Amino acid sequence: MTKKPILVFDVNETLLDMQPVATILTGIFHRPDAFRLWFDQLLIYSETFALTKEPVSFSDMGKATLLMLADYYEVTLTKTEITEWQQAFASMPPYAEVPQALSALKQAGFKLVTLTNNPVSVQKQQLSHGAIEHYFEDFYSTQAVESVKPDPLTYHHVETALQVEPSDFMMVACHIWDTIGASKVGWQSCFIKRPNNALLPLGPQPDLVFDTLAEFATYMVNLYK
Repeated sequence: MTKKPILVFDVNETLLDMQPVATILTGIFHRPDAFRLWFDQLLIYSETFALTKEPVSFSDMGKATLLMLADYYEVTLTKTEITEWQQAFASMPPYAEVPQALSALKQAGFKLVTLTNNPVSVQKQQLSHGAIEHYFEDFYSTQAVESVKPDPLTYHHVETALQVEPSDFMMVACHIWDTIGASKVGWQSCFIKRPNNALLPLGPQPDLVFDTLAEFATYMVNLYK
């Protein structure tokens, strides 16, 4: 392989540590699995709305599923708690190895872009707060096609914007549904292991698997010297 792929990064959980959000939700619901319950519902209902062609902001769905869980568990959410949750989501820090890994990839000549379910304005705020926004050349949101990943339309949106063939992209994500979606449209894919995420032993498998983004960066820099 001689041509460097364009590296397309998922943001939440892949680059940014969502533990601050988890801490807020644990305090609200008084259960250690509160974050996973909420995040899973966020993904399920975002994909439900996408499949039924009912456009909705990922941010709005985040709040709606939070309110739904509160109703289900008979928890009364205060305005302060909702505000703290929103602030935590907007100010999640990058994992410790992320800045150096992105820097190494950038210096090696890789083009780095993002593709997330969040609006571009939200992801830019998140990445800017984490001081890693400058590593990326472009920012893409699935909302441009009124859907969410892993809808093929979301990956095609990036292809169309950059006028690049599918095989020249590599999706980097800690969610197996994201690497599956990318693989199905002809992209390369890399799975980064993060807490509470694992490989699914069924269907398309990612081309690469690493424990950290640092390991991925080292591999890619050495491969394309």
